[in-house]
Amino acid sequence: MLMRDMQGKELIWSIVENISKRKQAEAALYETNLNLEQKIQERTVELAQRAGQLRALAGELTIAEHRERRRLAHVLHDHLQQLLVGAKFRLTVLGRSGDDITKQAKEIEDLVDESIRSSRSLTMDWSATYSSWFPN
Repeated sequence: MLMRDMQGKELIWSIVENISKRKQAEAALYETNLNLEQKIQERTVELAQRAGQLRALAGELTIAEHRERRRLAHVLHDHLQQLLVGAKFRLTVLGRSGDDITKQAKEIEDLVDESIRSSRSLTMDWSATYSSWFPN
């Protein structure tokens, strides 16, 4: 700033401000922003990886569920239903024949007992499977 004193002599005034602290703060802020952006990128990559893992686990769960359904259908068809059909045939034979009813009744009782054991086993398997998948 240019000024004159009382005698008319020119004076120059200048004000000097030390801005080094402000520059340091700006540099620190810039560095912090860079670090935050890097962390955001890292977390975004991590989130994408975890989302992929979650999709893979959901796929595996679906496959396991289908496999368990096929197993159940197999057990029901190939074992339990066959036992019940066998018991029904025995009852049909028993109804047509008058002799040896005790032996036929025992065979039917054995088939029904095995059917009950099979259904109990299947029920326990499913109960254990689903309680581990969906805990309370």
